[in-house]
Amino acid sequence: MLAIFWTFLYAHYTFELAMFSRFISRMIAYGLLLLAFLGWWLTRRQVRLRDRFLAIGVVIVASLVAGLLADPTVDGFVLFMTAFPFVFTAWTLWVLASRNRSLRLQRIGFCAVIVAITGFFALLRWEGLYGNQIPQFSWRWSPTAEELFLASRNDQSGANASVDRSAGALQEWSLQPGDWPEFRGPNRDGVVRNVNVDTDWNTNSPKLLWRQRVGPAWSSMIVVDGFLVTQEQRGEFEAVVCYEAATGRELWVHVDEERFYEGLSGAGPRGTPTFANGRIYALGGKGRLVCLAAKDGKPLWSRDAVSEADGAVPQWGYSVSPLVVDNKVIVFAGGKGQQGLLAFDAQSGAPVWSQSGGTMSYSSPQRLTIRGREQVVMHDNQALRSVSVDDGTALWQHTIASETAMPMLQPQLVADGRLLLATDPGMALLEIQRDGENWKVDEKWSSNRLKPSFNDFVVHYGYIYGLDDGILTCVDLADGRRVWKKGRYGHGQLLLLTDQDLLLVLSETGEVVLVSANPDQHQELGRFKAIEGKTWNHPVVARGRLFVRNAEEMAAYGLQ
Repeated sequence: MLAIFWTFLYAHYTFELAMFSRFISRMIAYGLLLLAFLGWWLTRRQVRLRDRFLAIGVVIVASLVAGLLADPTVDGFVLFMTAFPFVFTAWTLWVLASRNRSLRLQRIGFCAVIVAITGFFALLRWEGLYGNQIPQFSWRWSPTAEELFLASRNDQSGANASVDRSAGALQEWSLQPGDWPEFRGPNRDGVVRNVNVDTDWNTNSPKLLWRQRVGPAWSSMIVVDGFLVTQEQRGEFEAVVCYEAATGRELWVHVDEERFYEGLSGAGPRGTPTFANGRIYALGGKGRLVCLAAKDGKPLWSRDAVSEADGAVPQWGYSVSPLVVDNKVIVFAGGKGQQGLLAFDAQSGAPVWSQSGGTMSYSSPQRLTIRGREQVVMHDNQALRSVSVDDGTALWQHTIASETAMPMLQPQLVADGRLLLATDPGMALLEIQRDGENWKVDEKWSSNRLKPSFNDFVVHYGYIYGLDDGILTCVDLADGRRVWKKGRYGHGQLLLLTDQDLLLVLSETGEVVLVSANPDQHQELGRFKAIEGKTWNHPVVARGRLFVRNAEEMAAYGLQ
C-alpha cells in the first residue's frame, strides 16, 4: 500500500492536472491510505488486540502534543497532509525491522519512532506550497524573509511613512512612452511594445542595476515617469511603496494597519497598484481601496470594499488591481445583491454605481471595446459578465458551469468580438455578437490543452503561449489544438516582447528565460538567475529595464 501511495505521490507532481483536480486527487489518496492502513493494522492478528489500539493511541497522543508544540503555521491540517504518510511509513518499517525482537523492544522502539517523526515536524515552519502543491518548509528558528527585511530597515513596526523631499521627489508625474501604469501593462495583456532588447544573454547577460529585500506580497509593480510603485506587507501594516526606478531608493510609503495572511501562500497584499491622472489606486488583501497622490503618497480618500458590499474576504485575499476609466475606479468586491462590482468617483471616492456579480474572483476588471461598444468585462465564479462603463448596466454574460471555479486571469480580446478566457480547467474562445442593444455569446471552442491556473498567457500571430502546470505550451488560437509543450519553468509568469517575437519567462524559482515565440518549436535563447525565492509575481519591462520581485526580493536589470 505504501509503495503504491508513494509512487502515486511522485507521479502526481508530474501529471498534467488542473490545480483543483491535483488537490482533490491528493486528498482522495490521503484518505484512502488512512482507511486502508488502519484497516490493515486493526486486522493484523500477529499483533495483540490491545497493542493494536495502543499503537493508534500513541500516534494520536504524539500528534496532539506535536500540534501543541509546533509553530503556529503548522496546524492540524498541515500536520496531517505532511507528517502522516511518513508516520505510516516509519510505522511499517519498524514492524518489519522488529518482528523478531522482544515485545518490550517492539513497544519502546515504536514509541520512539512515532515521537521522532511527529517531533521533527514540530521543528519546522510551514512556508506554504509551490505551484504544483509541493509543501515548502524551513526551520522554525530561522528568521522569515519578512523579519530579515524589517531588520534591514531597522523599522520593526513597518509604519515609517516618511517622504523624501529631496529635489525631484515631489514632482507631478506624467505618463511617458514605454511606461507600465497598471497590472500587466497599459492594456492588461502582458505585451511589451516598441522595445528591442539584446538577445545574446549567453555572452552578455542583462546588467544588474539594483537588488534588495522587499516586504512580502504577490503584487506586481507599476513604473511611471521614473518611479516604481508596489504593495508590501510590513509587519502589521499593509504598505503602498514608491521607489526610484533607477536606483531602488525608497521615496515614500503609505501604510494602513491591516495584515492579510493565508497558509497556502503566505502574508501580504495580492493586487497591483494603478496609476491614473497623477494618482495611485490600490486595493489591499482585505479589501481596503486607497487613493494616493502619486508625487508624495499623501492619502486622498479610502473605502472599505468589504463593508461597502456586505461581502467577505476571499480565501486567498483580494487580488484585484483597480481599473480606472472615465474618472471611475472599478473593483470587484464579491458582495451580495447588486454589490459584486463597485465603481467609485476617482476624484472623491464617492460611490457611482454597483452591479451584481459572483462571490469570488482573483481576476481584475478589464476595459475592452467590443463591437464598437466600450465596456468593462469581469470574470467571477458565476459568469464572465460585461457592464456599461457609464452606469454599470449589464450588457451580456457568459455563465460559468460550476461556481467552484476560481477565475484568476484576465480575459483577452483577440479580435473584434472574439474573447479568450481561462476556464476550469483549460481555455475557451467566445464569439460575441451585437444587434443594437441585444448581445449574443457563443463558445467557439474549449480546450484543456493549456491549463494556465494563475499563470497568465499571451497571444501572438494566432497562437497562445502560456505555462500549463509549469510547462511552457503553445496552442493554436483557431481551434485550441496544442502545437508544442516543452520547457519546465514552474508556476511563474511571462511577457510577450512583440516587436522581436520573444517570450520573457520569469520562472517560479526566480530565473528569467528568453524564449522564441515560435509555433514551430520551443527555442530557448538565454537565461539568468534574477532573484531568490518562490516567484509568482508578474514581471515588468519598462523603457528598456526589467523589474522583478517576489515575497523576498526585488531587482532591476538593464535589457538594452
